[in-house]
Amino acid sequence: MNHRKHSGGRTCGSMGNLNVDIELLVQTTQSSAMQYGRKSSGEKFHGWLWKKSGRFSKWRNQHFVLEGALLSYYDTFPTDQFVADSSLTPLAGDNLFSCKGESSPAGAMRVAHVETSKKSKIAFKVYAVSGKIIDLRAKNEQVCNQWVERLMEASVLAKRQETTNNSTTSTASSSLSVGYSDSELDLIANIVDKSGWLDVGDKKSKRKRYCVLQGSMFTIYDTEDAWAVPLSRAYVSRVEKYDIAACELLVTTTAGKTNKVLIVKTKSPDEMHLWLEAFTHACNAIAMAAAMPAGSAAGNLTGSDLADITTEVPLLHLEFRYRQVDTVLAVAYAIACFFAFWAFAIHTQSPSNQAATLGFYLLIALASFTRVVWFATPFGLDSVLVKPQRLMIGDEGSVEFLVAELVELLGSFFIYSIFVLIVVFWADMLRRLFTHESVRSHPLRIFAIVLASLMLVQAVGFAVFLMGRADSFWLMLFDDLLLCLLSFGSLVAVLIYSFRMKTVLQAFLEVSQIDTTDRIKAVNWATSICAFFLVVNSLFLGYSIVSLAKFHEVGVFFSSSQWWIFVASKHLVEILVMYFLLYTLWGKSSEEKQTKQGYEAIPDVLSDDEAPSAPNSNTALSTPNRH
Repeated sequence: MNHRKHSGGRTCGSMGNLNVDIELLVQTTQSSAMQYGRKSSGEKFHGWLWKKSGRFSKWRNQHFVLEGALLSYYDTFPTDQFVADSSLTPLAGDNLFSCKGESSPAGAMRVAHVETSKKSKIAFKVYAVSGKIIDLRAKNEQVCNQWVERLMEASVLAKRQETTNNSTTSTASSSLSVGYSDSELDLIANIVDKSGWLDVGDKKSKRKRYCVLQGSMFTIYDTEDAWAVPLSRAYVSRVEKYDIAACELLVTTTAGKTNKVLIVKTKSPDEMHLWLEAFTHACNAIAMAAAMPAGSAAGNLTGSDLADITTEVPLLHLEFRYRQVDTVLAVAYAIACFFAFWAFAIHTQSPSNQAATLGFYLLIALASFTRVVWFATPFGLDSVLVKPQRLMIGDEGSVEFLVAELVELLGSFFIYSIFVLIVVFWADMLRRLFTHESVRSHPLRIFAIVLASLMLVQAVGFAVFLMGRADSFWLMLFDDLLLCLLSFGSLVAVLIYSFRMKTVLQAFLEVSQIDTTDRIKAVNWATSICAFFLVVNSLFLGYSIVSLAKFHEVGVFFSSSQWWIFVASKHLVEILVMYFLLYTLWGKSSEEKQTKQGYEAIPDVLSDDEAPSAPNSNTALSTPNRH
């Protein structure tokens, strides 16, 4: 019985009673057929079921129609679908049975597997060939059993059937939508040209996966089950031998605008040749489909038409970006890491080492080392190639996402710690200029408290994700908002304390005749570097926030093939800032070794070992004492 309200225009509303009568008639006919055991695999099986397609989605009452292996569901009863199958033929121009959008399904799936619930007698799961899973509930146990029985029959059509004639199958698969009935489509859509276990990956690492080639569609699973969720699915556009001795092939796949190069390894040379032949047929099928004249079918092509078709698919020269960007970033970060650790080691041995300078070198070294380790692994390559997907904890790839987010944030916190440390030591120097020298200060303790507070707030976001209360997009949005606020706060603090530092240094120059010109230049240079990074990174973060919050996707203005540009740009800014900071710190340290004549040198504004004496009167600032 229909429990849903029909909504729509005035025409649909006026025909509501007739729609209900047609629905009751169809349901009565189906019930009678089920009662007397009359059923056919070719007829439609339909009814109202409650559906939920995700852990956090709501139960919705929708009308399901099972025809062959195709399961469709509608928000309203599809009256015209059943009228079209009957002897009722509407007159030309008559809209008696046509309501706008009524026959358009809310979704459709090809049934691969059915699983009954152990907790409820009216609940069951349906697994689609595509990997989609939906939870369903019937109104009673009898209806549930009827649906499970029919769906199990439908799942037989979705079993993978490997053909022995690759060329015939490829042609049939490539022209799937031309000249076939629904029942024939159900069978053809599940014919497999080639399947088996392969080692799939890149130069750095490979994993054993179950691979299925259907026409030109290459699907990768982690199990042989027909209802398994695909790890990836794309069209094969090019194949070539990569390493014959190692039985490896180089396969280029295309999904939308994304091109990806995979290395697949077989168990034996014979198996490699079989896969090579299957992939070659898949590429030829794409070429034939691309060259086919509009409106023509594969079966209507003449011999001359086939002779004119180019079987070689043009290669888009985008692989160099995907296969080398992560290497370039890893090398660039490694250079910064080497010089930072080298400078840290040299200053550690120096008798006049300063805690602030050592801290800067150490933070730069740790930040660059974190990035090097990440981009030197296959996960770093994936972060350049693939946009992050919406995932829940426990989903396939959720662990990889969590690791990637943790490493990305760890490197970002090390970089932001540099600017926090600058502000903390500038504030400490200014405070010690105007307080008594007996008052001890602990800038590193303040620095540690600030970082611990930031990490505590960040841990809240990860806890929410791990508890399953939010998805990966929410966690990314939370992280971006936190870093954006940190960027804004750091920028304001750097500008304020930079102005104060320059004011004090200018006073030393004018009143006490102490040469502070180089110090003022150093403060200006450090402020410029900090402001540049914080402003540019805020723009990147703002773009990510708008993309996630408003458009609910990552990189809304970047296509999949352009995602590497965003990732590379963001990290190149970090690398540039690290190089400038290393140059500034190293240049300042070298200049300090030279003896200055004509002026008395003042303490390093970033030093916590040299505490200048505080003025005890309202007279001009005196020259700070050296201890």
